[in-house]
Amino acid sequence: MARQPGKPYHPGEIRKRHIKNAATKANLGEGIGWHTFRHSYRSWLDESGAPMKVQQELMRHASIQTTMNVYGRAMVDSKREANRKVVQMVLEPTFACQDQSVEIEKGPLPAPLVHVN
Repeated sequence: MARQPGKPYHPGEIRKRHIKNAATKANLGEGIGWHTFRHSYRSWLDESGAPMKVQQELMRHASIQTTMNVYGRAMVDSKREANRKVVQMVLEPTFACQDQSVEIEKGPLPAPLVHVN
């Protein structure tokens, strides 16, 4: 059934006629849909360093728990980068000690965060 001029497209028709075809041509598989775009957008917001409250508002979630729980899966690269930074922060003085030509200015490590219930 063709769309009547001046009438909006039905989301299912857009997915079937346009999104699915584009995903197939790009070898992205069958699972591409509207929420794929929302998940991608949320991941990009997270990667940009946007505060969680800003992300919640941009995603138009009534509750920040939705933003954090449903869309809050950190990307693998983000996890790796966060881990790399912590390891580097802890081990940097050790690596620097191996090179005798480098003088080390030692300072205290930041205090660990303690979770209190």
